[in-house]
Amino acid sequence: MPTATWTASTTSTGTGKKTFYFDINDPKVTQDVIDKGVVLVYMKFIADPDGAGIAKLLPSIYYNLGGADMQYRFQYGLFLNIVRVICDVVPNGSPATTNMVRYVIIPGGVANTRTAATDYSKMSYEEVCRLYNIPN
Repeated sequence: MPTATWTASTTSTGTGKKTFYFDINDPKVTQDVIDKGVVLVYMKFIADPDGAGIAKLLPSIYYNLGGADMQYRFQYGLFLNIVRVICDVVPNGSPATTNMVRYVIIPGGVANTRTAATDYSKMSYEEVCRLYNIPN
């Protein structure tokens, strides 16, 4: 889904950064998922210096044009029925509206969920899709 509706945050402010977020409403983000499951959020950045079309697990930092002068620090938070994607822009600016986001909800009790043997941070998006038979 496109990241077309960023909202400037009025609660996360600080010197040297601007914070934006957008919410994805999904009734599958239940309290049980928040407490016992796993939600993996991936983003494909436009003009990614690491290569076009790479889905990166959040949190992730995107460096504008590959340099460190401007950073886009992406992360996410979970609320009941909501996945919130957050972007801190350092020093200032606004995130692109053409990045793409996809998330995977793995309910508690599903094989491989929250086990020491499954380190999702070391797995690519494609590997997670294969593990859980998710169409890519």
